[in-house]
Amino acid sequence: NDINLELWKAADSGDKSAVVSALSAGGDPSWQNPSDGDRTALMRAAIGNHADITRIIIEAGADIEKRNVNSDTAMHYAAWMGSNEALSVLINHKADVNSLGKWGWTPLMLAVRGGNLATTKALVDAGASVDIADNDGDTALHVAAYYNKAEIAR
Repeated sequence: NDINLELWKAADSGDKSAVVSALSAGGDPSWQNPSDGDRTALMRAAIGNHADITRIIIEAGADIEKRNVNSDTAMHYAAWMGSNEALSVLINHKADVNSLGKWGWTPLMLAVRGGNLATTKALVDAGASVDIADNDGDTALHVAAYYNKAEIAR
């Protein structure tokens, strides 16, 4: 378990050599940190926009669709944070761009909510649906209107 936490911390801080070392020592690339809402090293790499680390962890066998306590995936985090380089790695490795979180939010909705125009465009270009509605019946366009993101709504 210590090596898994080392891997998680290295991914979080963007320490590529420590990530490689922890994986070589048997770190589980899909391990979920219970003290961080079950986030994985892949999620932490996506949050920090550490694209190389995102790729290394995926290629080490990480479950790219692993979900935390709120049913969010690494794709949700990359979209919310506007982590475009990590997002690109996730897209290239076929992460689900239409994955639904606990409240039915997609990565696209999170990118819109965060005001991340480039991220929104990348998701739409990768096939993210603008028509999916969340648990309240709202689509990404509703999210754009509600949060006054007119530039993204266009």
